[in-house]
Amino acid sequence: MRITLIFAAILVAVAGCASVSQYRIEDSLEDLGLPVNKASCIGGQLRDRLDNKDLQELADFLTELARADSAGEGLDVVLEIENPAVVGAVTASAISCAFAPSAN
Repeated sequence: MRITLIFAAILVAVAGCASVSQYRIEDSLEDLGLPVNKASCIGGQLRDRLDNKDLQELADFLTELARADSAGEGLDVVLEIENPAVVGAVTASAISCAFAPSAN
């Protein structure tokens, strides 16, 4: 986990905030059980659909969701998101990536 945080700090200096948020999103999606290729697909599409502020908000949200200890706690976290742009982008990206061909 510390290596991930160090890696994220280096990326901030090199690649900018949007890329770091994208990688945080992808890591959180993987932590939640999505395959690497689907998490990468969704992260890339979200980068294209959202601005830096919304990407950061989503990355923080997913981090909280991944830390939930129970389904009830996870549901509480999900109900806290109130940004329609983020909800729409996540929905569209998830649907698009669900039907994207997998590279094996």
